[in-house]
Amino acid sequence: MNIRFSSFVFCLLLFSLVEGKAQTSITDTVIQIRNVTVSAERRQRDNNIGSRRSDIQSVLLESSKTQTLGELLSENSLVYIKSLGQGGLSTSSFRGTSSSHTQVNWNGITINPIMGGSFDFSQFPNFFTDEVTLFHGNTYLKNGTGAFGGSINMNTRPDWNKETNRFRALLEYGANDTYTGGLAYRHVTSRLLSNTRLYYQQSDNDFKYLNKVLQKDPFYERRKEAKYWQGGLMQELYYKLGDSQQLSLAGWYMYNRNQLPQPILVNKKQHELQVTQNVRLNAGYQLVEGKHNFKANLAYLRDDLHYTQRFDGDYRGTDSDNKSNSLIVKTDYTYHFRENLELGGSLNYRYDWVHTNNYDDPIKRNTVTLTTNLVWRPKERTTLNLQLMGEQNDHLFMPTFSAGASYALIRDLLDVKGSVAYNYHYPTLNDLYWVPGGNPDLNPEKGFAYDATVSLNKTLGNFSFKLDASYYLMTVKDWIVWLPTQQTYLWSPKNIQKVFSHGAEIMGEVGLKTGVFSHRVIANYGYSPAINKTRSSDKDATVDKQLPYIPLHKWNLHYLLQVKDFSFKYGVAFTDKRYTSTDEEYSTVAFTIHDAEAGYMFHFPKSRYKAEFKLRVNNIFNAYYESTEFYPMPLRRFFGSMMFYF
Repeated sequence: MNIRFSSFVFCLLLFSLVEGKAQTSITDTVIQIRNVTVSAERRQRDNNIGSRRSDIQSVLLESSKTQTLGELLSENSLVYIKSLGQGGLSTSSFRGTSSSHTQVNWNGITINPIMGGSFDFSQFPNFFTDEVTLFHGNTYLKNGTGAFGGSINMNTRPDWNKETNRFRALLEYGANDTYTGGLAYRHVTSRLLSNTRLYYQQSDNDFKYLNKVLQKDPFYERRKEAKYWQGGLMQELYYKLGDSQQLSLAGWYMYNRNQLPQPILVNKKQHELQVTQNVRLNAGYQLVEGKHNFKANLAYLRDDLHYTQRFDGDYRGTDSDNKSNSLIVKTDYTYHFRENLELGGSLNYRYDWVHTNNYDDPIKRNTVTLTTNLVWRPKERTTLNLQLMGEQNDHLFMPTFSAGASYALIRDLLDVKGSVAYNYHYPTLNDLYWVPGGNPDLNPEKGFAYDATVSLNKTLGNFSFKLDASYYLMTVKDWIVWLPTQQTYLWSPKNIQKVFSHGAEIMGEVGLKTGVFSHRVIANYGYSPAINKTRSSDKDATVDKQLPYIPLHKWNLHYLLQVKDFSFKYGVAFTDKRYTSTDEEYSTVAFTIHDAEAGYMFHFPKSRYKAEFKLRVNNIFNAYYESTEFYPMPLRRFFGSMMFYF
């Protein structure tokens, strides 16, 4: 620990003591609620004062249990998912930032790969999560540093209701011989809860597409060497020590085997195979009693990735073996001085170690993070929040902060809120140590972000209306870009760019119940300029240009209908063109995708058993589109599924 880090720790402790002595204590009625889950959820919401949070609607999550997290986000949020196709690599762009600037958390633990930093959303099935929450921007420091665009949080929640169905079985068959299966079993007593989930999917993935590249006249052909299969197991255990204490143990294992198809302009015949194995373990303890809220977690993460490349004639080009491990200790404590004031702090430690044949030596990294958080409600309609954090990353210390405020202009109708934050993103291990090309002299990316949101929420009988409108502004210095060196075959990362990103986000929802009919319309719109502001020379054609693979406009619209046991969903999603070069000379075309799904729930007489049958159609109008240049996406596809509840 250096002097700056020690000084920062001392200031945080002094700040906590001064605030603690300055307040008197009265009973906090919220903390007296004995439901651990509800109390913990409210603490999480309070710590995000001033910036936008959005939740994927439970009905949308339930209807996509056979799909991946990448498909869910692409169709139902403003996060742009850059995909190589079904079963292929899927990475994110959140608020005009790169994929490594999106923090991905599972039950409060950051699970971004420590080597490349970019999470592959195609490898996480929605069947393994109960909630998906998005924090927009980098204000919520409890999710860690580096989330310039925002964070995506998957959570599993214990359901202690003994009347809930204990067994679920899922089966789906679809286009291109895609088979999906899932099993979930829940066992509950007065103190013990166990959740077990199994998931499997495989596909030939030889979908039909329109080739517009290799010949003058477009022609149809089928995707080759795109087979994949993935399977996994998740186990959760929860044990109540009493009304105010709970132990938890959760873990999952996923195995993915993917043939990687080539871009359609490649004439050279090569074969690529990627095999990944992921292990996530998280043990936790939680105490919610009186004025105290304490949580502690011990987590272990392991990622194994084996990639091989060979050419016709059995010439093997690349054999890459990568094994990374992380040990994480997290503690979080909140004390409620009185009803309108709470002070919290967290101390986290993370140890990473990597063995790969792509680095010269095994790499180890230690990270210590100390955070303090103050939430104050000086008046009934006003809430203020301040978060301070210091992080020691090996020999580098970086302080960050965020501050937010919210005000109810019209009680129970109209709220306004805003925030400001300073954050940084440490170079990934690949940026620093990849051979060849890694640059150990890179500086962290760092910058300020500002956020303002207006929220309108009203319910009148059977009619409900919700509207969120946000504007954000962000500047990032020392943006890391991989560029060719004087040796044209070698690329290396450099700190060269200053990026200015600003934009608007609008989310609306309307609900109406008329007799047995329940209607809901959900809409999202995002405007995301992300501009390079660095001029490297007088002839630099990249300055004031949109960053590659970031759409300027993105929107989606869903209509949901429920009539007793019948359900219907129709969705439309638009993605603007994306430039594929830094000078905006090349781009992929914009596209609009229409999807539909219909289902019916059958109830077995004189029992609690039920079965739901669904038919889904993706890309109804056979739109040709590419998420990644020269990687075509499937045309129209049909899927049929059955879900049994016991």
